[in-house]
Amino acid sequence: MMSAKFAHFTAKVPTSHRGSMVTTTLQMLTRTTRIITAIILVIIR
Repeated sequence: MMSAKFAHFTAKVPTSHRGSMVTTTLQMLTRTTRIITAIILVIIR
């Protein structure tokens, strides 16, 4: 649900204008998601 909202938001932003910014944001989100997933896995174990 969250990723769908984000994809919809990035679709509105002009790619040529804020392409690098969107890429950086996506990288940050991916990194944060990996960290959260690792923490959840540790808690489950």
